[in-house]
Amino acid sequence: EMMPGKKPIAVYATDSTINIYHSSEGEDDARGFIHHVDYEHPGTELEHDEFVNNNINENLGAIVFGCSGEDAKIAGTPCTPLKMTKADSQDNKEGDKNTINLASSLRGGTIGHIAKSLVPATDNEEINAVLGLGEASSSSGGTGV
Repeated sequence: EMMPGKKPIAVYATDSTINIYHSSEGEDDARGFIHHVDYEHPGTELEHDEFVNNNINENLGAIVFGCSGEDAKIAGTPCTPLKMTKADSQDNKEGDKNTINLASSLRGGTIGHIAKSLVPATDNEEINAVLGLGEASSSSGGTGV
């Protein structure tokens, strides 16, 4: 459930670069999982730069949609939020992109799964339609972070 008055935002990521996973760490009888979400965003446009600037020190969660299936993966919780641990941009002859790494700083459970039907709609109707969010949208799939 989202905090009151909050809506998710969609961030486009290049499909082949999205990596949502967990890694275990800790001592005997105190092990847990660190959540990770890594992706590349093509281009270096103002909107993505603003997203990075506004969220570099924020507690985040991520819902990653695959192209098929009725569920999505969810990383970061209110008790084990994701932090932006790497936000690199590149704009040269080799490429024009942003590389983002999110990771939880506290251990928790494994990466979660959430039914796509339970993901709240964003404030962008076009994105809602692509991802199949909201009452008026169909379950058409799509990819996003």
